[in-house]
Amino acid sequence: IPNSQEHQLDLSKYSYQNAFRKKFFQDVFLVQPVEDVCKLELTWVLPPMKDYYRTKPDTFLSQLIGYEGIGSLCSYLRRRLWCLSIMAGVGGSSFETNSIYSLFNICIYLTDEGFEHLDEVLEATFSWIKLINNSDRLQTFYNELKQIADVNFRFHIELPPIENVQNVVESINYLPSKHVLTGPHLYFQYDELDIKILKEHINEFKFNIMISSHIPLEKCEYDQREQWFGTQYTTIPMPSKWVAMWQNPPILEELCFPPANPFITTDFKIYWKEAGMPYISQRPKALISNDQCELWFRQDDIFQLPDGYINLYFITPLVRQSVKQYMLGVLYTYLVEFTIAEELYPALEAGLTYGLYIGDKGLVLRVSGFNEKLPLLVKIIMNVMRTIEIKRDQVISFKELKKRQIFNALINGKTLNLDLRLSVLENQRFNMIQKYESIDEITLDDLKEFKENFHKKMYVQGLIQGNFTDEQAKEVMINALSIYHSEKIEDLSALDNC
Repeated sequence: IPNSQEHQLDLSKYSYQNAFRKKFFQDVFLVQPVEDVCKLELTWVLPPMKDYYRTKPDTFLSQLIGYEGIGSLCSYLRRRLWCLSIMAGVGGSSFETNSIYSLFNICIYLTDEGFEHLDEVLEATFSWIKLINNSDRLQTFYNELKQIADVNFRFHIELPPIENVQNVVESINYLPSKHVLTGPHLYFQYDELDIKILKEHINEFKFNIMISSHIPLEKCEYDQREQWFGTQYTTIPMPSKWVAMWQNPPILEELCFPPANPFITTDFKIYWKEAGMPYISQRPKALISNDQCELWFRQDDIFQLPDGYINLYFITPLVRQSVKQYMLGVLYTYLVEFTIAEELYPALEAGLTYGLYIGDKGLVLRVSGFNEKLPLLVKIIMNVMRTIEIKRDQVISFKELKKRQIFNALINGKTLNLDLRLSVLENQRFNMIQKYESIDEITLDDLKEFKENFHKKMYVQGLIQGNFTDEQAKEVMINALSIYHSEKIEDLSALDNC
């Protein structure tokens, strides 16, 4: 590759502390967005974070602030229906991080109700930041992130060549050659001094607050227009009450430091190799087949990775009785996923995935990822399915969400065409218009009744593949059946002809 022979620019004379005007920290920026969005952003100016690639204090802190599990800021705001999501960290663009400065941003996507309670949102955010900065358990959480990063890098899925080349070219500009491949991904070591430098910056009330909303804060008019993109905005002096909140944030009982992650994989043995690498048929084999369930299993002998896939299909006649019962199943899966989101957030962090869906004949549960903790994941989800407490405000919210989803699909010509064609071809199919109209009929009591009744007569189909043994696969099915003591479906074949 030809070299231009030009020397790199000396940027040492430029300080990150002078990169932005004082107005950036002294005023609150109110912005009229183009998209229909409402968000609160807090932005700190830090020294260049690429110099700290070995310890990654910014990535570490962003994981803590953006944590969505039990006791987190995100959980606190979501329980009050004040926010949709929280994102934190240093962006990857050259404006957000370069050789002079890095911008550490916390972005909270607010609901309309959250915008009305902006002071309380800021109060909780400040309390969460102080809780993290004052914690004596930072190294424990750091070691967990390091462990997860090591495992993910060890079993990293190969990227397309063009992405590999792009990543290497970007990394080679600021990383030593021996760390070009590992530097962007791994946490090399915990360094108290590096963490302290970042904490000192975050602890200082020297950050920008920007609020993007179509509804102006305190009826302020967007009377200014920036010159590059024409964005309308205005500024107001930093409210003294927000400064006071930062200096003396309240201690909120619901906020707590993240507990240890129980889903981190530590056992990577490959069972096929341990069994002496026996011949494995290309087709799954039936391990269990009776009037309550059937289980198909295939042990992996091809990829030889500590991965697994568990698919359980809870077949119930209830969802075929009427379009209303079908939509009750849809809303029930939404409510279960919403309820388990906080408890299972650590599972997502540890590289596991899960999903609960409605199928033609019942509910479908799918989990995948590192195989060691997948049975635990299935057990937790099914326990929540059985014990979930359904609340009225959640039912109202998810009914509105599903109506919006169906409406947006209906105005798409291709989607409507497909739905009508399938309605003609299939013996019994609930079309999208029927589904849309049935949602208004659904009540809280209907959902409670569905939860109690859908499993009374049920047949479970299971497919398990990956790094499991026959005994482990059977145990998953046996545990699933023990949670619901269902009666058998008298005529299972009738559901296939519906």
